[in-house]
Amino acid sequence: MANKEYNLRSYYVDVYEDSWEEGEGDNVHSWEDYPDKSFSSKSELMKRIKEIIEESTGSDEVKEKDIEVEEEELGITKLYYSELCKYVELGRGYDHYEKPNKKELEQWKKGEIKLFNVHFIFAVEIYEKTKLSF
Repeated sequence: MANKEYNLRSYYVDVYEDSWEEGEGDNVHSWEDYPDKSFSSKSELMKRIKEIIEESTGSDEVKEKDIEVEEEELGITKLYYSELCKYVELGRGYDHYEKPNKKELEQWKKGEIKLFNVHFIFAVEIYEKTKLSF
């Protein structure tokens, strides 16, 4: 029996313009969400985090090993992930970012198109489960 519970308290996303030659530039967008959802295993939590990243970036290549974990501070463990993306205008009143293809990466390196670094920060509380006895 697993003895931990994982609560995804919140996540925050910062988007920065990125240049091949100059690196990360100005912050152009950010958003946050407070799912406050519990998971009975680390694998369930990581599956949901990968889904959030994939929904936000169109990437299907998110690997757990690429998600950086900062150990607990004041009861919160933070997980970090960044993805280089292009901006896609959907005309629906909100932004959408997608992972660029190889041609677009080459265009970005030549300064022909803009790409953005999309940074995710997830805040997770980890609880030890205890068995109640009467």
